[in-house]
Formats: sequence, structure tokens, C-alpha cells
Amino acid sequence: MKNNISQLNKYLRPTTVADELGINYRTLMVLIHSGDISAIRVGGSYRISRQALDQFITNSTVQVATL
Repeated sequence: MKNNISQLNKYLRPTTVADELGINYRTLMVLIHSGDISAIRVGGSYRISRQALDQFITNSTVQVATL
């Protein structure tokens, strides 16, 4: 049972992810539905893995050129 609980801690609620990204909940849901952020559905709720969030951040990072 302890192992199952530690695995659940790897998944974040959409409100937590939205807060971390500094976006609102609806924007996050658009990103999930468009496939930009991977999520799983547990019952009627979505959960985002820490790995999926980190991958989204990495893929969204842009290089800014200096003049």
C-alpha cells in the first residue's frame, strides 16, 4: 500500500499544475485537450505526472538571442 501512495504523489492535480505554470485552470485544460500536456484521467478528474509537466516545460523553453 505504501508503494501505491508514493506513486500517487508523482501525479499532480490540475489546479497545482496551473499554479506552478502561472496560468489559469481553463488554459491548462486547453493544453491537456490539445495534447500539449500529457494527463491521465482518474474517475472524473485529470492528473498530470511530474515527468509530463517537466517535459512540457522543457519543450516550451525558448532561447532568447541577445543583441
